[in-house]
Amino acid sequence: MNKHYHVMVCVTGQRTCERLIRHSAAFAQTLDCPVSVVHVADDTSPFLGVGDTAGALEYLYRISAHFGADMTILRSTDVVGTLADFAKKNHITHIVLGGPAATGVWEFPGKLRQALPGVEQCIIPSDAMAAAAAAQALPLTPQVQL
Repeated sequence: MNKHYHVMVCVTGQRTCERLIRHSAAFAQTLDCPVSVVHVADDTSPFLGVGDTAGALEYLYRISAHFGADMTILRSTDVVGTLADFAKKNHITHIVLGGPAATGVWEFPGKLRQALPGVEQCIIPSDAMAAAAAAQALPLTPQVQL
């Protein structure tokens, strides 16, 4: 295993984040490096969230294990700071994020880039965003090719 690279996947409490784990596992395989799946839960809410969140996180945990990735759930109201701390402590070199469900201004990647300037980012478009782009023939250009 290559210890010079380490991929971190940021997931929400949604089953659709499985696609992020799959993409990250394939990318990490090309680098021969570990994958860490990370979810930051709001520390003012129940630990595993409400509604379908607990079931989704359990599902994502099983998917992570299937691909040989570890999964960590952290609690904080400062999502960017918490992810940045995790990335620094675990020597993360690449971060994979899911794109927003709808087009528009999305500040999260920029904030994370400011906190972690030397870490490569790749944004995987949502299925809806990818379909809309294909229908309009818009290019989707991730910052790092997976």
